[in-house]
Amino acid sequence: MERCRLVFSGSGGQGVITAAIILAEAAVLHENLIAVQSQSYGPEARGGATRSDVIIAESPIYFPKVIQPNVLVCLTQQAYANYFSILRPGGLFVTDSRYVKVGKKVDARQIELPMYETVMEKIGRPIVFNICMLGAVIGSGASVALGASIGAAASTALVFALGRIGGKLVPEAALLVGVVFNAFAAGVITVVKVMVPPEEAARLLYWLMGAVGYADPGTLVTGAIFVAVAVAVLVAASAQLNLLSLGDDEASSLGVDVGRSRGVVFLAASLATGAAVALAGLVGFVGLIVPHLLRRVFGPDHRILLPASVLFGAAFLVLADAAARLAFLPLGSEPPVGALTALLGGPLFLWLLRRTERSG
Repeated sequence: MERCRLVFSGSGGQGVITAAIILAEAAVLHENLIAVQSQSYGPEARGGATRSDVIIAESPIYFPKVIQPNVLVCLTQQAYANYFSILRPGGLFVTDSRYVKVGKKVDARQIELPMYETVMEKIGRPIVFNICMLGAVIGSGASVALGASIGAAASTALVFALGRIGGKLVPEAALLVGVVFNAFAAGVITVVKVMVPPEEAARLLYWLMGAVGYADPGTLVTGAIFVAVAVAVLVAASAQLNLLSLGDDEASSLGVDVGRSRGVVFLAASLATGAAVALAGLVGFVGLIVPHLLRRVFGPDHRILLPASVLFGAAFLVLADAAARLAFLPLGSEPPVGALTALLGGPLFLWLLRRTERSG
């Protein structure tokens, strides 16, 4: 997992230190991860801008201080004034709408929640305020991956339905519907970029180019669940994919329900794609380059090709992201990995396509 850095900040009576301790202990005891937690003592812990840091990772942690957190929680105006500038670009910024008035835009996904009012309304005493704050942080990212997967599945269902002629799916018609729907979706994205503030537009553009390492924990968990389920379905259907590659008539004669099998595969692939886009944005050409290269190495058997594509695709993305970060390190910038995969993937895919045509 990506190393996660969190900072909880507020007054001493809001339980930010307790919340950080609970989160760190849960990561160690229930997830078998490594976690460190630090906090401020003295006058700050008795009513000032208290701060508590948590780092969660799979590898050893040698420096327990958080410099740029992925997640920043500010529960008082003083905590916001002291710490809002340290948030990592593209991170998650959570504030309490009762006590914090945000005056400056930050390059992060910002969520204002009435946490204190909700606790007082439901419980009557702020004794469980820290637990509610943890729930808000953990659950805030789930809707992103869930919405992306549902949107991808709905888009696939639309293309699948409109691409039918005479009750049968026609590849040319489905391709045309997909192109038209893609143009429509691009228009919607353009309208959204025009309507949002400039800071949000810049963040949206960065996400559209594809970036790895800035997803919040909730999105990671939900996205991982969707991807795991989709991959399991695709691997289970790998034998049927081998038969479908022979053609619809041949597969049907061998006992395959072509329509049902194709629908299940399309749905599973769309769920995995939606979750992946929620985690990393639009990173292109990975799904084109890696399977084509592996097909030349392992052959066309989907029982081997599918799990190999999952593993090698993930490795390829990690290597591409590391290369993008290291190449531009002297310039002090981190280009989106999607830009690098597009620059390298486009010519490579065309080369593979031409080579396949010549060999055929």
